[in-house]
Formats: sequence, structure tokens, C-alpha cells
Amino acid sequence: MWDSKEKTIEGYRHDKIYLRSRVKVPCFGKRDPPKGAKTFFWEHSGQNIPHHYDDEKYGVDDDGALTINDVSLDDAGVFFCKAEMEGGMKIIKHVIEVVQIPYASLQIHIIYEVKSCIKENIDMAKLFFEYKLKENICLHDECKIDSVHSECLYENIPSLHMKILISIKTIPVDSCDVSCTRQKSLKLQIQVSSFVKNVMEHNELNLLDGETVSPSYYNFESGNICDPGFETKDTGYSSLCVPCKPGNFFDKGHCIPCPYNKYTEKYGSKNCILCDALYETSIRGASSKKACHVTKSRFLLQIFLVLLPILVILILCCWCIRRCFKGTITSATKICCYKKKQKSHQKHDDVRYSFESDIERKPLQAKGHERLFKKTPKMTNMKTYPKQIEAQSMSESETERKSFRTPTKSRGHPMSFKKDQQTENRKNRNHRQVRQTEIQEKKTQRSPEKYPIPPPPPLPTKSKLKNIARNVRR
Repeated sequence: MWDSKEKTIEGYRHDKIYLRSRVKVPCFGKRDPPKGAKTFFWEHSGQNIPHHYDDEKYGVDDDGALTINDVSLDDAGVFFCKAEMEGGMKIIKHVIEVVQIPYASLQIHIIYEVKSCIKENIDMAKLFFEYKLKENICLHDECKIDSVHSECLYENIPSLHMKILISIKTIPVDSCDVSCTRQKSLKLQIQVSSFVKNVMEHNELNLLDGETVSPSYYNFESGNICDPGFETKDTGYSSLCVPCKPGNFFDKGHCIPCPYNKYTEKYGSKNCILCDALYETSIRGASSKKACHVTKSRFLLQIFLVLLPILVILILCCWCIRRCFKGTITSATKICCYKKKQKSHQKHDDVRYSFESDIERKPLQAKGHERLFKKTPKMTNMKTYPKQIEAQSMSESETERKSFRTPTKSRGHPMSFKKDQQTENRKNRNHRQVRQTEIQEKKTQRSPEKYPIPPPPPLPTKSKLKNIARNVRR
């Protein structure tokens, strides 16, 4: 574990670490290591580098300097040197950028005029130049014969074309820096050109058909070549090969940003990696897999997959409860709802009975009027209450009609009965007016906040009773 007093500082930034070279990176950069430093550890891409020279690639000496042999693109990035001090651990950050000096290329084009194009003559010309060049140049791997191409073309006259491509390495070493390496490459390029020119002038090409030919035309073209994954960058006074950074890939000599839904995390990549299914990127040139995020369709699908089991469980639970406790639940629901309705209607009945009881306490003018003030049955609904009153009135009119047809002995003559009936109707009309007045007074006295439910409707009028009686007689 690292000490709590650890501190990260910036080390020396190596802007130009050349490909295939051997470099040494001091832990503290240009500064001398402190005296209290005990041990050193190096870390790159989350992995520890061996302390001793057990690995052919890396090595760490006693002063904490890191040696990298045969630098490659995998060595680009951030390195951390961890030094254990007496006062704690210090972490020094190093940024390494791998670049390349362009190869010096020499392309030679030679043309021979021949009588006819024969395959054996083409192969003979290729073997001749391969033998001459390998025996006299590139003996110590300072250059490389990349290709020797021969073909016969019919352009007015048959002609044998030879194309030779030679690349000259430009790898700096400890004893020769970058400028020294460039001068050596230029000098070697001149030597190869002069040798090929000497071969063509003093050596004739002997073909299998007995024909001996000399070159009728030759040309030398020099240029710079970068390895795949590097693009040429002009630095002002010279050119340099720079690797394609993460998020870019190499295509036809140039670094191109990765298209949408693709990414690359390495330097000098030749292709990009496609994001997983239903993942996408919102930008071009994504340099990490973290840039691939879930699409909207996948997000909705994930939500649906999470909610679907919950919905299925709820449906099954409801089905089981309804199947097992169907009668109990429905009856309990009806009872609860019925009780609530009874309680709500009980308030209406209490108001109505209290209102009618106040009226009935008063003395009546005639005993025959008692039938008009009898308690009506408990109303179960305010909407059906007028119908109940109408039914009650019809029953009372029916009893009156029967009494008219069968008069009792106390009534005497029918004419006297008719007079009594008129008197009774007059009294009823007067009493009904008095009762309506009392009801109106009680309405005004009662506050609507305390008694929000309206009183029952008034009793039917005399004309309504006559109409009901007339309809019954018919």
C-alpha cells in the first residue's frame, strides 16, 4: 500500500522517443535522485514493470532509471515511477510519445528494348538484379531490398521494365542522434544509387534467347516512407512519422477518425472496433469503449425486461386471490360499501325525523289530519323520495275512495257527509299552508353549514291529490 504522504510530480516529458530505438528514462527526469530514495517501482497501463533485467523488454537500475529496449507503439502513453522516501512515497509521471524518422526510399526504374516478350527473359532479368544487389549492397542490414519487379510491355515495340525499391533504415542510436542518423541515411542513399548506375553501365543483360541488351532508359526517385500506422508530418525543417492517436485509424497513408459506433484505444491502429450490439457513440473518433453507450431502444428494452416479471407476478397474485377468496372478498366489499351508504343515509333520516317530530308535537286541528303527518319510511335515496310520497298519496286516496262508497252509520245522510268532506278539505288546505310556513321558517333558522342536506320535499297539493283520485276512479 502507498503511504498517505504520497505526492505526484511531473517528470521529464519525452516528446521524441524513436521507434525501434533503445532509451533510458530517469525516474526524476533531469534532476538528480534524492539521497533518501530507497526503492523504485515503475508502472505502465496498470501493470508493474520488473525491477531487474529479467525481461528483455524493460529494466530498472539501482538509480530508478527505466530502460526500454526496441521501442514499439505499445510503449506510448503514461508511465509512473514510484520512489519510496523516508518522508513517504513520491510518484513521478512520465509521458512517452513514440515517433519515427521516415525511411529513405530509393526507387529505380530501368527499361530494356527487346525483340520479343518471353517469360524466361523476364525471370532472367529479375534474378540478375537480385544477385548483383544482394552481393554488393545492404550487407549489414543498413538497407533493405523491398522488391524487384520485372514485366514486358508492348508499346510500339517490346520493352522490358524493371522496378527496384530499396529502403534505408533510419534508427537513431546512443552514438548517433537524429541529425546524425539523417546524414548517414542520405550518404547511404547516394552510395546505393551510384552502385546501381555502375552495374547498369558496365554489365549487359544476357537473355536466354541469346540476345544481349543494355538499358535504354533509367531513373532514380528518392522519398520518405513511414511504417503502417504512421503518417508523415512536416515539422518545418524535416519530416517526421507520427502514429495515429487513439480514436483514429490508418488508411492510405493518413489518420482518419473512427466513424460513429466504433472506437480504438491504441496508437497506430489500422482499423476501429465496433461497439457491442445495441450500443452506439455520439461522436466520431471515440478513443475508449466507455464512449459506447446504450441506445434508446436498448434502454427501453431493459426497462421492459425489468418491469415484465413484476407485472406477471402481480397478475398471478390477483388471479390467485380472486380464485381462492372470491366469495369472501365480494361479500366483504358489499358489506363495507353498504355500511358506508347506511351511515351516509342515516344523517339524512335523522334530519328528516327531527324536523317532522317538531311539527308533530304541535296539536292538530282535527284527528283526520294525522294521516298527512305520519312518518314516511326511511328513504334510501334522495332521488326516489318524491316517488315514495306519490305512492303514499295514492294509497291514501284509495282508502278515501272506499270510505266514500261505504259510509258508516255515524256519518248519516250522504249530503251531510259531503259537507263534512268539504270542511275537512278546507281545514287540510289551511293546515298545509301553516305547515309550509313553518318549514320555511326552519329552513331560514337552520345554518347550511351545520345541516348541509336539504329537507324532504313538501307533501302533494290538493289539486295533485284530486288528479290522483280521478285517475284511480277511472
